[in-house]
Amino acid sequence: MTSPTGDSSYHAHVEKAPIGIFEVNPRGEYIDVNEAACDMVGFSEDEILEMSVADLAPEQDDPEDMPNFVQVRETGHMRTEYQLRHKDGHTVDVIIEAVQIEDGRLVAYVQNISKQKEYEEALERTRDELRQVIDLIPDPIFVKSRDDEVILSNEANAELHGLTTDEIEGIRERDIEQAVENISDFDKYRERERTVMETGESTTYEEELMSASGKQHVFRTTRIPFTTVQQSESAVLGYARDITELKEYEQDLEEQRDNLEMLNGVLRHDIRNDLQLVSSYADLLVEECEDEGVKEYTTTIQDSANHATELTRTAREIANVMLSATKEDQQVDIRTTLEKEVSEVQSSYPNAAVTYNTTIPSVTINANDMVSSVFQNLLKNAIQHNDKPVAEVTVSATDQDDTVTVRVADNGPGVPDDQKDAIFGKGNHGLESDGTGLGLYLVETLVTNYGGEVWVEDNDPEGSVLVVELPKTE
Repeated sequence: MTSPTGDSSYHAHVEKAPIGIFEVNPRGEYIDVNEAACDMVGFSEDEILEMSVADLAPEQDDPEDMPNFVQVRETGHMRTEYQLRHKDGHTVDVIIEAVQIEDGRLVAYVQNISKQKEYEEALERTRDELRQVIDLIPDPIFVKSRDDEVILSNEANAELHGLTTDEIEGIRERDIEQAVENISDFDKYRERERTVMETGESTTYEEELMSASGKQHVFRTTRIPFTTVQQSESAVLGYARDITELKEYEQDLEEQRDNLEMLNGVLRHDIRNDLQLVSSYADLLVEECEDEGVKEYTTTIQDSANHATELTRTAREIANVMLSATKEDQQVDIRTTLEKEVSEVQSSYPNAAVTYNTTIPSVTINANDMVSSVFQNLLKNAIQHNDKPVAEVTVSATDQDDTVTVRVADNGPGVPDDQKDAIFGKGNHGLESDGTGLGLYLVETLVTNYGGEVWVEDNDPEGSVLVVELPKTE
């Protein structure tokens, strides 16, 4: 670039300038450019000096038709964002600041902002994508400043206030009349947000809010410390999960639990006591009555009363399982529990032969006291379902790496393959036995709660094997 005054210092400064400098005559023809200007548009100095401003302007033929060129000639100054045509055909985003100097000449100072424009466009695309993502989320999401201004809102949050995202963003929530009216304690609601910004710690609360449609909602709102990008100011990011249906379900569940508690109490006391009374009087009749026909009827009463008593016991245990919110964290010794239940069953069924096939290992499992019902029901099931003159039951246990497996084998009629899964179903009475029909359902429920498995196999040469596998205490 040459200096019109011949000043070598001027020439040096202009050539080293980091921005493009173009000098134009009154006709719009280039009369001088620096090196940065040539690099910006890809043309050599000689090529540019053969051009006019219209040649570097996309879709322009005459400088007099270019508003920017006309403006600088009329006012003596112009600053604008524009595009220049590069030699290879693409356009270069620039900021042009042009001034009119002596003899009607113009000097344009041009800064390449292509990378900045690319960044801004990428940022805008990212914002659009973020907007699409948060608007797809059905739960309200918002960002609010310390001054209560809604900086960001998804559609779900805006709709909750009866507004659009464009309407709600940029205003203070306190200025939204509906928000103040429908939030049960607005001051406490705001205090929670300020606390998050001041302490830098997240919080979660259950809050009631009425929607624009007039429906009362319960939200579990989590507030997280947030810093705005542009102002670098503290804010709060909120995510509100609508748990209205969950709360209604919990209420219904609580009512069901209360009803089950009442039923459990009736089973535990009234019905069981009445059945014991029936059984006692039936025992007296059998002892005092000499008529064999009446004795047969009385024995039937005894059997039915005992069956019903067993049913109430099992039903009560099932109710206890259902009423237990969580499994108590206890360590139960398999040997102690199993030997106790075997001893009790031997006393209750003296005509049955209950023996051990292995030494029972002394290992512990994570369970509770009701694990005894698992083995009690397995042992009784093996006897009550048996069609032999003498029910033979064999108990064994194996200690593996992470589990312990207990097997209760019998010499009964066995279980057909198509019933091996069904016998654990609620209310299944098995093979015309006098069992309660709930015992194995209770077994499966408890074993599953303890993280184990239960299944049935064929015994050799006849009968069935009930297998329980439970994880050992770590």
